[in-house]
Amino acid sequence: MEPITVRFSPDVMRALEQAADDNCLSKAQVVRLATNGTLFQYLRDIKIISPADADAIRAEIKALTDATRKAEYELHKIGVNLNQIARAMNYMAKSGQSWPDGIGSTYLMRQELLDIITRYEEASGKAGEELCRILG
Repeated sequence: MEPITVRFSPDVMRALEQAADDNCLSKAQVVRLATNGTLFQYLRDIKIISPADADAIRAEIKALTDATRKAEYELHKIGVNLNQIARAMNYMAKSGQSWPDGIGSTYLMRQELLDIITRYEEASGKAGEELCRILG
């Protein structure tokens, strides 16, 4: 790009600065968008929400993020436990011992795992829906 100096009246400069600040752009980016005819398109696609709506969206996203993290943590703990069980089973098999009945109830572990996966899928689905709603 080639540099150029442009002079604006104080009113136009304030409007330019306001447009840049409101849209997280530099003044140079606003001028480039205006000169190539895409400023209107860019500004038209921006969604404006009230501060109260923004706070509600932040709170909802935080709750969804917390639910997702909790499920991820629980899945990690289950994975660690399964690794420990597998190591113990391998050790016992190598040493000729049999696995005692009733230890590591696989049905209960499978049901708990399915419940955690379901919670994770619900939380991540809600997060995706919320992002689609926000982004339009």
